[in-house]
Amino acid sequence: MVKVTLPFGKSRIQFDVPKENLIGIIEPSHAQVAQNPTAEIRRALDNPIGDEELKKLVGSGKKIAIIVTDYTRACPENIILPILIDDLRAAGVDLKNIVVVVGTGVHRPMTEEEMQEKFGVLNRVQVLNNEPFNEEKLVYLGKTSTGGPIHINSEVASADFVIAVGVVEPHQYAGFSGGRKLVAVGAAGIHTITHVHQPKFIDARGTRLCGLEGNPFHQELVEIAGKTNLKFAVNVVLDAGHKLVRCFAGDPTASFEEATKLACELYVQKVPERADILVLGVGHPKDVDLYQSSRGFTYAYFASKPAVKEGGIIILATPCPEGTGNAAFENLLRRSHTPSEAVKKGKEIGFEAGEQRAYMVAKVLEHAKVIVVGSGIPPKVLQEMFFDSAKTVDEALAKAFKIAGKNAKVLVIPHSLLTIPMVG
Repeated sequence: MVKVTLPFGKSRIQFDVPKENLIGIIEPSHAQVAQNPTAEIRRALDNPIGDEELKKLVGSGKKIAIIVTDYTRACPENIILPILIDDLRAAGVDLKNIVVVVGTGVHRPMTEEEMQEKFGVLNRVQVLNNEPFNEEKLVYLGKTSTGGPIHINSEVASADFVIAVGVVEPHQYAGFSGGRKLVAVGAAGIHTITHVHQPKFIDARGTRLCGLEGNPFHQELVEIAGKTNLKFAVNVVLDAGHKLVRCFAGDPTASFEEATKLACELYVQKVPERADILVLGVGHPKDVDLYQSSRGFTYAYFASKPAVKEGGIIILATPCPEGTGNAAFENLLRRSHTPSEAVKKGKEIGFEAGEQRAYMVAKVLEHAKVIVVGSGIPPKVLQEMFFDSAKTVDEALAKAFKIAGKNAKVLVIPHSLLTIPMVG
């Protein structure tokens, strides 16, 4: 037997896989982490990519909006923000002219306690959640070339200088998270978010994980963000343990593209063959709910080729302390009779924000069985969403071997949101 460990919430769980059945355990490439994260961020800000130093770009009287990630991202804003604010102050910007906007998208707002823990600057500047459903907190900036309405958080839209602070990691549609996505989705209104998550974008040729060239979803985000005064970005690339590998600061496009090169090297991994059984871990903070955690198996399925065979079994270990995470996501699945019906509804009717995640999940469920392990979601709810459930990975593996046979091949991906398997 091979003993395998998966991240699970803020801790870890173990299980056994027969050695003869194990294809392998696939993880991100080993990376040398920054020994001094503060010094690494200082280095990046002192040597901006494609732009001048921040102190030469801003001045007194300027209104600054800094967009940051929410509770679902492991970005080290608690280190970045104090340095950024100090630099802005040194450039003559008054603290009262600096606002930090949490790029929630349609995720729940962060609590003040969560903000204090994640950002650590509530005593210095104003920190606000984006409010995508509150029209009074949004500004209309026209339409994109595809006809999409652009509604942006009013603090961001009215700022003289916008800074995006994010983490660059694989993203189902945008290729990579970070940079422009913080503005175009994180700080956007519901009509804008809904527009970019329709089938014409997420099903389009070119929309893909870890790919920017010819990606229409990415291009739409760039166009939306371009309607604001996004002038500077600070993006980080992290290892599987959420430790800082490298910081990229400067021009929003140039610095982001450099970050994606490193992200590709770390996160895209070759896999020798497809598995009968795929075992996935997620880890904190993404396994806070099923909406986020489900990315694990859609990433593995919609990479270059599915990492699991047709009719195979996917085991997803995730505690989901906040349940399914999104009502629209949950309801599209629970109100459909089959996964194929959910897919058909999405293609014919389009989506409310959140339903696109159910659509991608349903597309996987048409071809593979998914067993959710260790979740706090009631088994009946999971069943109505077309998932099986188990208390432990060992229990789920026993079910899987019963279906796939004793000779079934198992592939394990402990960090499924930071590991994109390329089969071949």
